[in-house]
Amino acid sequence: MTEANARYLLDEKLGKLILWQWKELGYTESKRTPCLHLLSDVKCPEPMKAKRWPGDCMPFCEDHTSVWNKDGKVAAIVTQPYEIDEVDLENIYTLCKDLGVTVEISAYWNWHHKDAISLVFMKKETR
Repeated sequence: MTEANARYLLDEKLGKLILWQWKELGYTESKRTPCLHLLSDVKCPEPMKAKRWPGDCMPFCEDHTSVWNKDGKVAAIVTQPYEIDEVDLENIYTLCKDLGVTVEISAYWNWHHKDAISLVFMKKETR
């Protein structure tokens, strides 16, 4: 086994461990369409739209996105893009400010791919 293969397997195992810990904390994946308004007191302007334009209800950089419930309510939205640029950061900041949502950005932990970046959006009071 090469060092690159060993590192890839380790990253894959870490991703599975992170997902397992997320579930151990009581989070369950929802089938709902991702929309940051689910975490906000601000009503979604187009709640019936199946797929929204990026930037309306989710950041431009959204990729591999999932909605997570805790105690039967939407508690977090996780998106795991491969990169975030300056425009994305401005869009994320504006969405969070306008909707009263917090975000954690991590280049370390994710479960989609070892090179992805995790953005975890939550209601302010759940942080």
